[in-house]
Amino acid sequence: MRLAWVLLVLLVVCAPQTPEVSWRLRHTWDGPGRHMWHSIAALRTGEVWTYVAGDTSLMMRWDGRAWRTEEPPGDFLPTGSGFGFETSPAGDDLWLASGGVWQRVRDSWVRRPNLSRFDPELTIKDMAVAAKDEVWLARIGEYGGWVMNMWSRGAWKEMPKPSPEMGSAWLERIAAAGPGRVWAIHQVDGLSQAIRWEGSGWSTHPMPQVSIRDLAVSARGDAWAVGSEESGGVILRRQGGRWKRVGDPLPGTALPFVRADARGGVWIAADPGRGRPYVLHVKDGRWSKYPLPESSSKIMAIAPAATGVWVYARQGSGVSKVYELSFSTFC
Repeated sequence: MRLAWVLLVLLVVCAPQTPEVSWRLRHTWDGPGRHMWHSIAALRTGEVWTYVAGDTSLMMRWDGRAWRTEEPPGDFLPTGSGFGFETSPAGDDLWLASGGVWQRVRDSWVRRPNLSRFDPELTIKDMAVAAKDEVWLARIGEYGGWVMNMWSRGAWKEMPKPSPEMGSAWLERIAAAGPGRVWAIHQVDGLSQAIRWEGSGWSTHPMPQVSIRDLAVSARGDAWAVGSEESGGVILRRQGGRWKRVGDPLPGTALPFVRADARGGVWIAADPGRGRPYVLHVKDGRWSKYPLPESSSKIMAIAPAATGVWVYARQGSGVSKVYELSFSTFC
């Protein structure tokens, strides 16, 4: 009889519950000048790194209780092309890119060797950290077109391109869910196509022709992309062996970012023409919408974390704010 009561209590306490959701304003910075580029990354240790750059710049680290100002690498110059933090899917490796590439090793930034003998400042298109010490970097080559490099075993290696690569070809976005589990968006003569790394080369996958802004691969291996067309923001998903649109276009809404978390969920940032910006979360077919606390904001970067998501937003041109959306659940 006593055992039955214990089981009943456990069932009540651990029954599925609607999580309590709350936004917290974690930091506000109104540094002088225009705030132009933002980046944010969350690690599995609970650390969060942020960077805002413009007329003035600020790098910070959240240790779970307070912010600390951090010094960027000595030769680091923030630029808009390929700028920002990237972390591994497990949140155990932190990299920083902008003209060059740096890895956080213990308590310092270590610059990895330059990839170009002729140009000290790389024109980086995108970067994905597939696993600890495995990084995929897409950049513009010295003679045009794009080049893909992978960092592994302490060195860079140039990766093959899709074959045949014809006409004007560019690589716009790259994302990874684990070692070698890499997708990218490749443009050939103005037409977008998804490419997936198969171990020794790329397979090509047709997709709806929209202007792609961002790409993510979930922990379960399904790929997502966000972009736009004349009718509004568009969400795409690789499902059943095909790329498909998810729902109808969102009129007047920009979808600048999509990020995957370590639990199989996906986060999408949305900036409507009117009203408050919001983030969408999808997992197991369930969609949730979470508007930011303030309407006069623009989402500049997002970073999924163990208990929710972090958002870097800008108000006007000279005020930047860091928000945390956290879930409270039991069992």
